[in-house]
Amino acid sequence: MLDAAIEIYRRHVAGQRFIDPVEVDKVKTLAIAPRPVAYLDGLSAREVEALRLIARGLSSKEIGEAPVLSVRTVERHIANVYIKTNTHALGPLAN
Repeated sequence: MLDAAIEIYRRHVAGQRFIDPVEVDKVKTLAIAPRPVAYLDGLSAREVEALRLIARGLSSKEIGEAPVLSVRTVERHIANVYIKTNTHALGPLAN
């Protein structure tokens, strides 16, 4: 959006005094913006979170009892982990 604002100012020949503050805001925003994390095999952050909890020994049901995840969502994340990492469960997931 800041790039769009700069472009509008340039199109309307608004002058550098209008453009400079927007460019400063752009630099500040880029400096504090969280950078996306890239996980192996294209895993999402939520899938990695589910995988970490599984590694701790939690079952799908235990993970699903967290206030933000349902058991069904956890099982979907686990299935995605297996697909993306080309692995499979060693046994049935404990419910």
